Amino acid sequence: MKRKKMLGLLLCGAMILNMGTGFTVQAEELKDINLFTCTFMDIPSSDAVERVTAKVNEIMNPLGVNVHLEYTNVASYDAEVARRLSAGEQIDLMNALDWNYAGFLANGSILPLDELLEEYGPDIKAAVGDDFQYMLDGLTFDGQLYGIPQLSAKHTYNDVLINKDLADKYDMDLSTIKTFEDLEPLMLTIKENEPGVKPIIRSGITFSGTTAVCTFDEDYEALGDGVGVLMDPEGYQLVDFYETDEYKQFCETVHRWYEEGLVSDDISTSGDRVHNYWQTGNAFACIDHTTDYSTEVAGQMLSNQYGVNTEMIRISTPLCSNLIYSSVIPYTSQNPEAAMIFLNEMYKNPELVNTLYYGVEGEDWDLVDGFITGREDSTVFMNCGTSQTMIWGNYFISGVTAGQEPDAIEKTLEYTRSGKGVRTLGFLFDTTPVSSQYAAIQNVLTQYQEGLEFGILDPEVELPNMIQALKDAGVDEFIAEKQRQLDEWVAQKES
Repeated sequence: MKRKKMLGLLLCGAMILNMGTGFTVQAEELKDINLFTCTFMDIPSSDAVERVTAKVNEIMNPLGVNVHLEYTNVASYDAEVARRLSAGEQIDLMNALDWNYAGFLANGSILPLDELLEEYGPDIKAAVGDDFQYMLDGLTFDGQLYGIPQLSAKHTYNDVLINKDLADKYDMDLSTIKTFEDLEPLMLTIKENEPGVKPIIRSGITFSGTTAVCTFDEDYEALGDGVGVLMDPEGYQLVDFYETDEYKQFCETVHRWYEEGLVSDDISTSGDRVHNYWQTGNAFACIDHTTDYSTEVAGQMLSNQYGVNTEMIRISTPLCSNLIYSSVIPYTSQNPEAAMIFLNEMYKNPELVNTLYYGVEGEDWDLVDGFITGREDSTVFMNCGTSQTMIWGNYFISGVTAGQEPDAIEKTLEYTRSGKGVRTLGFLFDTTPVSSQYAAIQNVLTQYQEGLEFGILDPEVELPNMIQALKDAGVDEFIAEKQRQLDEWVAQKES
């Protein structure tokens, strides 16, 4: 294969360079790769991208690879990828997220990686090892690997945030909180004694049976969309979650809370908990979920960040239900071998990882007392300095940032090693055969779900209406197709 022979020669040249002979890889020998990445924050300024790209190529050019780095906002990422690939534009490496990996597979957008990994990814394989083999298995489809997992904390659990000052003021025993229902007597105390405080507020979009209370529950596997879920501890029989007793009881509980004034009356419009209420100290509790290895550390970080004495309480077992981020090579790649060489470097080279995560040392951040400390004027560090946006490579070889514990990376690694994946990790549902039903189902959920899960709507009246509307939208056919695909996946897995 000519590409492999050429890259082999380039690698040999890189080895000569490393021996100090003074040879350099000529520009015409470099293999260009276009790295297309999304960000959950603001896109870094153009000069910052140029600065990061130059530093990346300082590392990669001796290995025969020249990187072109481009960012786009996550909201437009899927559409932009589709446009570029349909136009045949060269993208050599890009992100796959938990919601679009199945789509990339279904439409043939990405290449199988087994041979490339075997030949050019020894450090990826070493970093994955036995501990994280399940992540590779989760990105394997029909016997072939299509994605490389980003290594970081993947195990998520439900938690409750508590305003500790208010809890202490009323001598509350927080050890009694094992489930979200256990909050009720504490919230009643707040309602009776603190009229200006919201007893419970929303977390992000909602605190609901499908996004915060059951998503990371050992007895519930959402299988991506939460429509047709696994609640069978022994087998693989799917059910409509919205018809279960569990969902009805949840809706009844939050509706009672809403009627009693425990749920903020503007919960459907109040936006994010942090910006509206938490940082003001005018809220008592919030249901959330996190990947933090320690509730104590996470609570302290929130306390430092928002100025509110916060205690975090875990109310479920840490589970890996999806891989969140992975790296894939599109079919329009002109240099897939070079892309894998670059990807491999991100699993062994701390300098490269820190550059992609935080920017250039001395310009975007400084090393202060052993901690990576961002500069206020850096559009790279300010936007990419959180675990949410660390979507490339091996987080476990990156540097510790200011505000973390000195051994935070090691503790995160151990936390991730000790966690477990759900049984259906790696199952990817192709909705193409039931795309019309899926669209109709989403319309029904848009109409009813938030109202029921915020407690605004009376479940005695509106839950049966939603269930019937889902039936009319084709939810039974949708779940039957998901069941068929799951049965095939299980049979293949067990064969």
